[in-house]
Amino acid sequence: MGLTKNILIACRRKATRARVRRRDFTIISNNCWGAHIYQSLGEKYRTPFIGLFLAPACYVSLVSRFRWYLEQPIQFNERSRHGYINSLREEKRLSYPIGCLGGDVEIQFLHYESEAEASDKWHRRVERISRDDSRLFFKFCDRDGCSPVQLAAFDATPVAHKVCFVSKPLTHLTSAVWIPGSSDGQVPDGGQLSRISPRYFDAAGWVNGSDGRPKWWLPGDI
Repeated sequence: MGLTKNILIACRRKATRARVRRRDFTIISNNCWGAHIYQSLGEKYRTPFIGLFLAPACYVSLVSRFRWYLEQPIQFNERSRHGYINSLREEKRLSYPIGCLGGDVEIQFLHYESEAEASDKWHRRVERISRDDSRLFFKFCDRDGCSPVQLAAFDATPVAHKVCFVSKPLTHLTSAVWIPGSSDGQVPDGGQLSRISPRYFDAAGWVNGSDGRPKWWLPGDI
């Protein structure tokens, strides 16, 4: 049964990758969902938002002035301005680098060993970001204490392509995609969400230019 399932998953993934028509897309994700989607689609990272996460307030600010923030030099801080992040780092004894853009947008380089590694990969991947605003794809979610105000602010941001995964139906938000079965009032972490979201959101169709709402004939998982 396990072998049959693996074969089915491989076939579905191959079919999904074959559907990607344009490969010049940049996913700007608040956590590792974006990295997993690049991997699932078999695409090279064209984004620096890999192996990191942003607090909701920082992500909303970033999206509101995306090109401007990307032009700012990245600096590093010892501590976060967000108390819950400092508590998390202390509780789990984490020492990853904390970058900062424009004085207020923090980037939590969770899967990086040093400031030098984070800076090097950041600058190299920034150069790969699409110059075409219509090829930028923004993903948000209701994790990490995200407030209704922040969800609404993201939804109101005038960007061409955006999706926000939420743990309950929010029909007043045009970018919201409900993930049924979410617990603790938030969707799962980026890795788990990337495995679940294909049941409710078509990433291949999204980067092709559709709204990402899956059609009945699409596979349920990547």
